[in-house]
Amino acid sequence: MKQVQVKRDKVPTKAKMIKISANHKILIFLLIALVTVSCSREEAAVEVSTLDIDEVVLEAGLEEMLYDKSIAVLPFTDLSENSDQEYFSDGLSQDLINRLAMMPDLQVAGRESSFYYKGRDEVLSAIGDSLRVANILLGSVRKSGDKLRVTAQLVSADDGFNIWSRTYDRELADVFTIQNEIVDEVATALSVTLGEGEFALPGMTQNIDAYDKTLQAMALYDQFTPDNVFRAINLLEEVVKLDPEYGRGWLLMGSVYEESQLILSADQAADFPALASNAFDQAAMYAPGMPELLLVDAGRLRNDGQFFEAEQIYQRYFERYGYSVPRSMEEYAHLLSRTGQFNEAIAMLQRAAGQDPLAPRFTYQLARHELIRGQMDAAQRLAEYGQALEGGDFLFSAVAWEIAMRKGELVQAAEL
Repeated sequence: MKQVQVKRDKVPTKAKMIKISANHKILIFLLIALVTVSCSREEAAVEVSTLDIDEVVLEAGLEEMLYDKSIAVLPFTDLSENSDQEYFSDGLSQDLINRLAMMPDLQVAGRESSFYYKGRDEVLSAIGDSLRVANILLGSVRKSGDKLRVTAQLVSADDGFNIWSRTYDRELADVFTIQNEIVDEVATALSVTLGEGEFALPGMTQNIDAYDKTLQAMALYDQFTPDNVFRAINLLEEVVKLDPEYGRGWLLMGSVYEESQLILSADQAADFPALASNAFDQAAMYAPGMPELLLVDAGRLRNDGQFFEAEQIYQRYFERYGYSVPRSMEEYAHLLSRTGQFNEAIAMLQRAAGQDPLAPRFTYQLARHELIRGQMDAAQRLAEYGQALEGGDFLFSAVAWEIAMRKGELVQAAEL
């Protein structure tokens, strides 16, 4: 495979088109209250000015990823004949992110920031600058019946140098082996330690039908609307019937039941807490080695007020898997805040926001914490940066409004 040609452009810093729908604003309102779900992207466009990520890093404290052993996985392109396998190519990309994130020595850009570049024609050097990574993994997927072709290429973000590339022509059932081989090759190319030798995700299935339906459910759930939540649940019920011991199927089901209570009525979600708990218990029974189960346990303890025990589990998680999953850092920051460790919470949120710089939720949490400790200038810079993020305009306008109100700038607040 020939070397990727890369221009030396920088990330555009003055204007960006942001898409926000009415449904999106409703979701962001829920995020302001509970901050547990990711933002969706839809419809009408609004132009806003942006700040350079470097400026925010330096002035507001977002931690930089200045590691040679750092990587972003861009969404693999769907090259299937009918272009109807996007859910599969996206799911494969997500699984690669999850696998790579298990390596303590490798810094992995967050999923939302990486997926921001889906379908966008950006030069790789600009993407590397924006996501603060030294390497980029990209590729394509062509799925036809029982046949699968996956191309993968690891390049240097700085100059586009082709570090490694390969094309896999396999049976569809070999998709799990392909993922493992890609991760192994990336680890070798970047001289990354595989930790305990486990780079395959625990709790995976070998049933390709169950896996395919899982990816379909993930794509539906990612839209986060009531109808699609129930469609995702129906698919996941089929998944665990196809493979009752599929730990990750149960784990996803538990997460769907737990998080979707935010957008459903009390009647619709009446049984969801019990169903979520049962799904997590099934996941733990069939795949106790899944890293995410530590976070589930820690969250349960935190919500029950057992803060010391929860913190021990969080620390165990980070010692074993490192700081490569921004959401785990966000959850830990909530615990630190509740136990009076406010500076430590802010440091954790700085790290999460720096690792997933295009995801509004982590920068929003950081801005809220700066507000709480009275650091108005830092909160203002974060709010200005956040308003330029896709899906962040409405969310951070609320932060800017609160800052203006605290400063007594009533006219400015009324304009927001």
